[in-house]
Amino acid sequence: MLAYSGPFSSGYRSELESDWIKKLQELQVLHSENITMRGFLGNEVKIQLWNIYGLPKDGTSIENGIIID
Repeated sequence: MLAYSGPFSSGYRSELESDWIKKLQELQVLHSENITMRGFLGNEVKIQLWNIYGLPKDGTSIENGIIID
């Protein structure tokens, strides 16, 4: 997810996540339901600090912060 989706917008990343989850279900691969990059790799306390220091609160900015971190 990190290596492939980095250059795309948050909306397109969400579409990719949805498509990948559908494929996991189709192939009957065990996975967490409704998994997202932010939910799996994000740390809400760290994200809140980023926002305090000026990082915009939109999905793309937060996901970019996660990727960089």
